[in-house]
Amino acid sequence: DVMWIPELAFGDTVYNTPVIGLESIPASRKKQTCCICKTPPKTCPGGTITCTAPRCKLNFHVLCARKAGWTVRLTSSGPEAFCEAHSTKEMPQKKETKRKKAAVSVTIAPPGIPAPSKKKR
Repeated sequence: DVMWIPELAFGDTVYNTPVIGLESIPASRKKQTCCICKTPPKTCPGGTITCTAPRCKLNFHVLCARKAGWTVRLTSSGPEAFCEAHSTKEMPQKKETKRKKAAVSVTIAPPGIPAPSKKKR
């Protein structure tokens, strides 16, 4: 995810493409291996992030951490991501409420292309 790596940004923030700044990621970070997927760094251009917990040196991909159920969140002070050992200690998992959330579907058409019409059944 682009927002988790400070050197990266989207060229177009409306459509979130293209990703720019890959060449700005320090070589030392590109050499780190994800502790979850173990993908060799040379085959993974985006690099890893380090656990937010003080003195923790575990490196992982944001998507791998999400899939593993580790704590990955955006806060007012910036993104935070914790390894398995620090996920529950730093941020206890929120209890699910019985209230159901409404699903929202939004269609955004590129400029000059009309949005699809909704068909009534």
